[in-house]
Amino acid sequence: LLAIEELNTIEVLFQARDMEHDKVQSNYHSDSLARAIAAKPDHHLDQITVWWSGDCWVVIDGHHRLSAYKAYWNSRSKNKGGYKHMSKQPKSFKNQEVPVRVFEGSVIEATMHSTQSNSQDKLPMSKQSKMTRAWHLVTLEHKGLTLKSIAATCSIGQRSVSNMRECWKKLKGTCS
Repeated sequence: LLAIEELNTIEVLFQARDMEHDKVQSNYHSDSLARAIAAKPDHHLDQITVWWSGDCWVVIDGHHRLSAYKAYWNSRSKNKGGYKHMSKQPKSFKNQEVPVRVFEGSVIEATMHSTQSNSQDKLPMSKQSKMTRAWHLVTLEHKGLTLKSIAATCSIGQRSVSNMRECWKKLKGTCS
């Protein structure tokens, strides 16, 4: 774990995505990750990959996760439900730590690792898909599928799963 204020970014080297072109998608992804943090009891996403530049720790993979942590902690400190993009938020995440993985290698190797980590073709689940999957799991009524496990698996809030269960119980009652 490293304190969030110890993490620096050098986007020109280590942000392989075209952030101007993908700005809407990027903000949506950061917001989705912030909601995923809120939905998990331990509030941790995958580790952020960092590289020691000789002067400081630099994020080489995990810019959106870093943004999500900042947005999450800012929303908690403001006691609001929204997860606005971190650039519009004051810095209220001091002394918070994030899980990191240290990459050892040269600046060129770190740049290559950053690009390779971000060039995988993978479509993330939308919020609607996560909610739909949670409904499917709720209707299975398997004892091993607890409220917590469904919420964590689908990266949604436990309250949403609780509401689904309550609605499912009512629906079953009307069909009997």
